[in-house]
Amino acid sequence: AASGNKPYQRYPALYDEVISVGAVDNEMKRTSYSNYGEHLDLVAPGGSAPSQILSTGYSSSEGNTYSTMYGTSMAAPHVTGLAALLMAEGYAGRDSSGEEIIRKILRETALDLGDPGWDQYYGYGLIQAFDALNFNEERRPLLVQILSTSGQVLKEAEVEADGSFYISGLTENHIKIRIWRDFNGNKEIDKGDLLGYYGFSGSSATAAWHPEIENAVTLSFFSSGHNELETPVQFFPVNESSGY
Repeated sequence: AASGNKPYQRYPALYDEVISVGAVDNEMKRTSYSNYGEHLDLVAPGGSAPSQILSTGYSSSEGNTYSTMYGTSMAAPHVTGLAALLMAEGYAGRDSSGEEIIRKILRETALDLGDPGWDQYYGYGLIQAFDALNFNEERRPLLVQILSTSGQVLKEAEVEADGSFYISGLTENHIKIRIWRDFNGNKEIDKGDLLGYYGFSGSSATAAWHPEIENAVTLSFFSSGHNELETPVQFFPVNESSGY
């Protein structure tokens, strides 16, 4: 959340669960409007006159349009977008010490500005998207699971960076394929995880609440040896009441 453009601390940035974001200008200096204090976590580009940030806007004369603006509200979306990219790469949940993994990555990869370490003007520093996305710890792998027609897991493998996977030693001729990202690392399909089946037919709402194996397409192989198959999978977030 934006730390605010007023000289006092404000919510929701003050909540412990929220990442509070201040603003820096194009010279990586804290902007005059950017709120600071013990609540500040990170900074991101927020713009300042005359170097402002292109944003969506609205005016009575032009309607919905683009305009240039500055503020901590321009800075916070940089962090939100980076957090979303980290989630897409398999980072979420908490590590073995209980620390939130995305918060940890953003802090540890930030460019330190101001006084060494955390300080009240820059927090842990300026976010670094490239470094954050190349962080090598605590990543939750994307898993492909080969299931029997009754839903028993037969084989499991991690999906490679190019989207491919390889399964060997499969003796079943009729299988179903499930793709799963275990965001909280508890080895169970539950709320917050991403789940998908090959050939799923149904709405996203149906998948989120009832991602049962019956919704998947059965694949049949009648010869041994090497088989290649393209398996596009649509993902849905698992809802708390999904049945798992």
